[in-house]
Amino acid sequence: GALWIGTLGGGLLRRDPLTGQFRQYGHDPADPRSLSDPDVLDVAQDGEGKVWVTTRNGLNRLDADLDGFTRYHHAPEPVPDLGRHRVSRLLRSSQGRLWIATHGAGVERWDAERREFESYSLAQLTDGSPGFDSVFSIAEARDGRLWIGTRQGLLLLDPQRREARLVKLTRSAGPEPFIAALHVDRLGRLWIGTLTQGLMVADQPAGNWP
Repeated sequence: GALWIGTLGGGLLRRDPLTGQFRQYGHDPADPRSLSDPDVLDVAQDGEGKVWVTTRNGLNRLDADLDGFTRYHHAPEPVPDLGRHRVSRLLRSSQGRLWIATHGAGVERWDAERREFESYSLAQLTDGSPGFDSVFSIAEARDGRLWIGTRQGLLLLDPQRREARLVKLTRSAGPEPFIAALHVDRLGRLWIGTLTQGLMVADQPAGNWP
């Protein structure tokens, strides 16, 4: 298949698997079908094979003709620091569902049948800090729940019940670490990358968490 490369400032690159040639998709303020922003943070395919691209200002879905994008959550200038337009990460679940992590609006799920987004405000679901809605990483547990890495700690989200809770990683009364990266390995262990406390691993699978 094609290789997709996201850049900071240079938009998106696609390498054709047959010719080896690269095509660049950039941001053009005068073209509404161009990328919504030149800083690309993540790329993923949904269950229908559509390519989605996250940027610092908006979410983009590549059109079927491969010549342009449909924009979502694009904010006009000046761009606010937080909101659903600040899209950080994408996750395609084992069931083919596309999850979108944002800086300031929690996570969203793309409903392919209704062609709309379902929002999950983690701050509201936990009755917690607004920092829980600044999401920087997301991973799927073996039981289908989602690990959510936020500015203020690790959360476990049950999408079906619309329930979320904080999973404490520190034994002290101090703040929880900034979670920058998450990975669930083939044994079900959760690897947790933090900004200030290095790398952690949780051997207990999500199904055994209360």
